[in-house]
Amino acid sequence: MKKATDCSKEELEAYLPLYNYYKPAPDAAQSTPALTEELDGIGDADFDELTLLKIILWKVHRYAELGNDLLGKLNSLRSLEAEERETARPVLEALLKTPGIDLPMASTILRFRNPAVFQIIDQRAYRSVMPEDKYPLHTASSVEKKVSVYFEYLQAIDKLCNDTGITFFDADRILYQFDKKENGKLKPREGWEEQFRQMHENGDDKMIFPDVHADNV
Repeated sequence: MKKATDCSKEELEAYLPLYNYYKPAPDAAQSTPALTEELDGIGDADFDELTLLKIILWKVHRYAELGNDLLGKLNSLRSLEAEERETARPVLEALLKTPGIDLPMASTILRFRNPAVFQIIDQRAYRSVMPEDKYPLHTASSVEKKVSVYFEYLQAIDKLCNDTGITFFDADRILYQFDKKENGKLKPREGWEEQFRQMHENGDDKMIFPDVHADNV
């Protein structure tokens, strides 16, 4: 194994431009240069909670940059009524096309924007309310399928709330705890190998951020 201790200063510094956290990568979706520059520029300024959250997300490769247009559309959902839910499909699609955001995260964003209309989807909540036991989505699933599954899941929650009287606001949390207590451990999802093979063939398997620190999160 080659050791950095065996290299000269010049040899080591040649690696710095390759550091995608520091310099923009050819594919901008694979780097976070703006956030890196922001954090590098903190200097002697006090840390606040927002700064710490940005550092944590930077480190675990989960920082998602939403443009002002998408933020505006998200904020417009705060006044959405339940019967208008379908009009939010384009917003969900835009979230799912944002590097770093898959359906569980997108649904979480929607839930905290308007919990009277949206709920979080995850494997536990899904299998506790839907007829099938197996969560039908993979990372490689199409945006269209993810949106369809999510809205079917919300319809199932609507029915559960109507039938049992539980409040929609609390439904995802009740379902999560119900499944954890009553149904036990989650089973590994099948078909991952084939799904990722298809992602690779379609060129959709690029990392959100480069795997430079993945072993040291």
